[in-house]
Amino acid sequence: MKTSPFLLCLVLGNLIASAAETLPATADAKLGMGGDIPPAATVLSNIFARIEIAEKSGVRGQYTLRRTSSELQVNEHRHVEKAKRSVYEVFPVASHNHSRLIERDGKPIDGDERIKEEKKEAESRKKSPLKPVKSAEIFLKSRAALEFFDFAVAGREILNGRPALIVTFIPKLKQPNTSHEAAFALRHLAGRLWIDERDWQVSAGELSLMGNVEMALGMLIQATRFTAQFETRPLDSGYWVPVHFRAEVDFRLLYKWNRIIIEESWDNYKRVPSGTVPVPVL
Repeated sequence: MKTSPFLLCLVLGNLIASAAETLPATADAKLGMGGDIPPAATVLSNIFARIEIAEKSGVRGQYTLRRTSSELQVNEHRHVEKAKRSVYEVFPVASHNHSRLIERDGKPIDGDERIKEEKKEAESRKKSPLKPVKSAEIFLKSRAALEFFDFAVAGREILNGRPALIVTFIPKLKQPNTSHEAAFALRHLAGRLWIDERDWQVSAGELSLMGNVEMALGMLIQATRFTAQFETRPLDSGYWVPVHFRAEVDFRLLYKWNRIIIEESWDNYKRVPSGTVPVPVL
C-alpha cells in the first residue's frame, strides 16, 4: 500500500513553514536589496544555512504559542459532511514542543475531558525524548529534497512591506532514483516561494499538484487537485515563525468525489524566560 501523497503534501507544506523558525538575521545574511537578482542556487544555499543554524540553536523550544486547527470534509454535492475546530496550547519542555487541547468546536475543555487531556499530555512528555524523528521529516528537511526540482528566481516584489524574491519550482524531468516514501509526493509538486531579502527566510509559499495522482489502494483512490498556501512572519525579536497554513485536496474514492480543507494558524507567541518551565493553564 502506498503512502497517501496528499498527506505527504500537507507534511511538506508544514515543514516548509516550520523551517522558517530561525534565528534573527545577522549582517552577513542580508542581500543587496534592490540590486541584481541572485541565482536560485545562492538563494537556496543561504536558506538552508539559516535552517541549519536554527536546528542547532534550539530556539524553537523557547516559545509558547497557540495553535488553531480546523478541518472540513465536503461531499460530491458540495455539502459539508464533517467540520471540526480545535485549539491547542503549545509549550516547550526540554526542547520538545507539547500540545494540550484547550478548546473543541468553540467550547472550552473542562471536567473529565480536561483531566483526560492532562493525562494525555503528561504521557506525551514521558515519551517525547525517546520518540524517533519520522523518516519523511528528516528527508523533507534535507538538501536531498531539492534534487527533485528545478528552481528559478522569477523576480522581486514587496510582501508585507518587505522586499522578497520569488522562487519558482517544478519537478525535474529526470528524477532522483530513490524509493523513499516522501519522494512519491515530491515528484508531483510545483509552486512558488517568497524569500525575504533581508533575512533569507521563506516568508510565504504556494504548492500545487501537477495532474492526477494515484493514492493508497491503487486506482481506488485518486487525487485530482491539491493546493496549499502558507505564511510566516518575524516576531519583534527577529525570530521567524509560521502564522498560517491552508490546504485543499480533491480526491475520488471509487466514483465518489470528496474534498478536504485543512487550516492551521499559530499566534500568541511568548518567549519563555530562561531557566523556567512553562505550566499551561486551561
